[in-house]
Amino acid sequence: MLAKSPVIVLGSVKYGDSSIILKTYSEEFGLLSFIAGGVRGKKGPLRTAMVQVLNQLDVVFYQNPRSELRRIKEVSISRTYQALPFDPYKNCISLFLAEVISHFIREEEVNKPLYHYISSSLYRLDEVEEGTANFHLVFLYELSAFLGFAIQPPLDKPYFDLMEGEYTSVEPPHGHVLEGELLKRWKELGVTSMERLSALKLNGHNRLKLLDTLLTYYRLHLKDFGELKSLDVLHTVLH
Repeated sequence: MLAKSPVIVLGSVKYGDSSIILKTYSEEFGLLSFIAGGVRGKKGPLRTAMVQVLNQLDVVFYQNPRSELRRIKEVSISRTYQALPFDPYKNCISLFLAEVISHFIREEEVNKPLYHYISSSLYRLDEVEEGTANFHLVFLYELSAFLGFAIQPPLDKPYFDLMEGEYTSVEPPHGHVLEGELLKRWKELGVTSMERLSALKLNGHNRLKLLDTLLTYYRLHLKDFGELKSLDVLHTVLH
């Protein structure tokens, strides 16, 4: 049986001499994995340029209830990125985002609002001209709402409880709390949209602290979120 869906490429691994296994996140079916042969030749439907991380593809494939690996019938690039593969800063951010997404996508879990948010955000990253170094911070902050643990909008209170995702007037009894200068930056992040990335004025140190805080927040609210291999590279390039 044939099926089709837009997908976002999360990664690929070589399989045999000329095939690959392609891991994707799809709009219609959640996490999907494909097996494709002849990637480097002219006969297969998939080309090397298509399997770049976070490419967005339109795929027609064969559904097989007895296998988690689908075979592709037809595939095309939804929209070609203009800057993402070539800008070192944007490319570094995209590799980080791909790893983050892979950490929270669970099996064939369909979440169309989440898919649309990720898809539109990637196109925005491709197009943005100012404030690129803040993109991943705003992305993670907004993303939490689509995963079920939205961060409370900024309030005039002296503490933010990372475990509850809320501002509070009383210091929580645990250590996962923001206050002082970091809380000030956290509130600034909370009122920054994708359209106003350059309005968030941060030095490398503050950007690093906010990223570490966001990742701590994710680990508190997502089971088995784990460590990110791309984090060191991101720190080197952006912070």
